[in-house]
Amino acid sequence: MSKHRDEKKTTERKSILRTLLSRPEPDKTYNSDLKEQWADLDKKNRIKFVIGAVTGLILFIGALVLSWLVLASLLG
Repeated sequence: MSKHRDEKKTTERKSILRTLLSRPEPDKTYNSDLKEQWADLDKKNRIKFVIGAVTGLILFIGALVLSWLVLASLLG
């Protein structure tokens, strides 16, 4: 009985490194759900979505560049 319990403990325990480096289980319904949601959007909402994504990307890159410039001026 204790042998069975020991085997169960070793199979349930995962190290943090293994958890971080292992690939997650693929979600089989993700792509179909995403395609369905995209198909439900009308043209106006699709344009809003794309503009929002591009705006977010520009803001993110701008923040990175600004941070780099501030750090470069402080350290240089």
